[in-house]
Amino acid sequence: MNPTPHKLVALFVLLASAPLLLGLVSPPLDDNDHQSSGAYLFLTDEVAQIEITASPGALDSILADPWDQTYRRCSVRFSNSLLDTTLADVGFRARGNTSLMAIKKSWKLSFNTFVPGRQFYGVEKMNLNGEHNDVSIVRSRLASEIYRGFGVPAARATHARLKINDGAIVDGLFVNVEQIDEELVQAWYGNKDGSLYKCLYKGERADLCWVWPGDGAAYEALGWGQTYEEKNLALPDFTDLAEFIDFLNHSTDALFAAGLAERFSLDNFLRAMALDVAIGHWDNYWFGANNYFLYRNTDSGRLEYLPYDLDNTFGVDFSEISWAERPLAGWGDGGFGSVGDLPPLIRRVLQTPAFAAQLRRYVRELAAGPFSSQAMGPGIDIVKTLITPHAFTGSYADGAMDWGYTHSMFLDSYELPVEYVASNWGWDHGLKPYIVRRAAFLLATVPAEPALPALVINEFQASNATTLADEFGEYDDWVEIYNAGDAAVDLGGMSLSDDFGNPRRYEFPDTLLAPGGLLLVWCDGSPSQGPYHADFKLNASGEEIGLFHRAEAACTPLDAVTFSSQIGDHSTGRMPDGGDDWQLFDEPTPGRRNDGTLGPWPGAGDGLTLHGAWPNPTGGTASIAFSIGGEHAASLRVYSVDGREVSRVDAGTLSTGRNVIPWEGRGGDGRRLPAGLYLYRIESGGASRAGKILLLH
Repeated sequence: MNPTPHKLVALFVLLASAPLLLGLVSPPLDDNDHQSSGAYLFLTDEVAQIEITASPGALDSILADPWDQTYRRCSVRFSNSLLDTTLADVGFRARGNTSLMAIKKSWKLSFNTFVPGRQFYGVEKMNLNGEHNDVSIVRSRLASEIYRGFGVPAARATHARLKINDGAIVDGLFVNVEQIDEELVQAWYGNKDGSLYKCLYKGERADLCWVWPGDGAAYEALGWGQTYEEKNLALPDFTDLAEFIDFLNHSTDALFAAGLAERFSLDNFLRAMALDVAIGHWDNYWFGANNYFLYRNTDSGRLEYLPYDLDNTFGVDFSEISWAERPLAGWGDGGFGSVGDLPPLIRRVLQTPAFAAQLRRYVRELAAGPFSSQAMGPGIDIVKTLITPHAFTGSYADGAMDWGYTHSMFLDSYELPVEYVASNWGWDHGLKPYIVRRAAFLLATVPAEPALPALVINEFQASNATTLADEFGEYDDWVEIYNAGDAAVDLGGMSLSDDFGNPRRYEFPDTLLAPGGLLLVWCDGSPSQGPYHADFKLNASGEEIGLFHRAEAACTPLDAVTFSSQIGDHSTGRMPDGGDDWQLFDEPTPGRRNDGTLGPWPGAGDGLTLHGAWPNPTGGTASIAFSIGGEHAASLRVYSVDGREVSRVDAGTLSTGRNVIPWEGRGGDGRRLPAGLYLYRIESGGASRAGKILLLH
């Protein structure tokens, strides 16, 4: 009998009681392996049972030398409410870094070491972490869920009861953490053929500092050869990592600000750093030059940042630092990942005003929303109830493990101690009191930043057969942008994309969008047709659309929508304009108010928006594009640089929305005008807008 899909209850759904700040990278839903493992292995509302059976000699040899990474052969029985499966010829070994010295070690299972190509419900490996520093045995799971819910790619984590052989040595509660490998990056990014670097403090800091002579070999051999360990390619050359490190360390401030987002998942990094600050994840890149992955996304060409090893969080401390009251300013100062200065990536991010401002926005958003005790408390209580029967029982009962932790200490640790205790061991702050104190401290000490531009994706059509044709008579996909603010916004340098991982697919030209103004972008894959034609099309079967700030403003997402299958000649839009309610329109309203009425939009002033000339420079006919807020007569006037009118085109009465008046580069007498710079002005409805155009021969 085949098991039926389990009803999953994602912990972060339980945690989140308030709307989240926009997270543009979401946990993947359309990858078969990811769906399979999520449905059967990573169940969030129960504790799986895992039994390893191996020869006594195999277990003894691992315990005698846990640093030996050789897999020993075993059989594994995995059982939960859906499965009761036993697999033979599975590899197992101890895993971790400092945890290899722990009494309660962490373990790795490999399903494909002795049976090449084998997967177990979509996974090749399984990590069973002992969490020996965390008396609550929940922190890494909480961190995993809040990262993923905030749009930061991270491994999934659930609980499992692990027993090896008769359980005399290993029998207790562990956290089942997803392997960060080619399967995970395939699920998140849609490709898996790029370099995947596991970045750990292994003999040398994984700080991304430049190392002479700066080529790939310098980083491949750094530390014990495992500081930047490539985990994915058969023949890695580390060139992409070397080029990125060279850019980080040697680019000018202006080039760094303008070029980082093209090379690196900057917005996700800012989100991750904001979360690290909130949850006190000090064993990270910022404080410790440790515990992260970099993946080269071959679709976008960028390096993606993924956090890793999340147990030293939520008040766990070994440095006599109260992380609940650690200021954002100077958060990483004095960390073990520093050599007189912060690691260069975070140092330069903090020195770039727009990047630092966005980090502060994310910190405050977390403290007021998903990281608040109101959001997290109910989910924490549910998980505590779930795992209490298994905590510090079996071979780890009665203090028979690291730090002498006991079941009663586990029960206390969620509420106690209320205040920070510098005890030189891991349990220095109660889990819930840490969250309360930390969120309040951040809201009180992190200054609020000015709001981002109030631009939204207002309406889109992914299947246009008869609704609206562009200036070439083609019925193409389109996206409508709306300025919901009370001030005009220059869209120049902002971008639109159908791929959240590649935000700069289409860049807006210099365009001033009035308050309440609308701008239509044709998503037709034909950028040569004009400045408002993107080099991608929309997929009527469903995909994503993101609106992003400029690169020098961290490519911060301003708005996004993910949609499913669309109906032909229908559109999907907000009601009212700029509102939160999305509706299906059987009568699309491109360039008009979404309630279908004519006339200027609320707050749109005179309702005239100039979109510019294309091509510019021009050697023939140029199209002057603009939008009007009602049915008005419109005309184009062209002037020489000394102010003489040389050409006029009366277009008659035009419809509300986007319009185009062509200009052939000829004067009023029909003759071709001399090459040079000309000024033009669109007049409509008593308003006018001016621009420049260069005529070539």
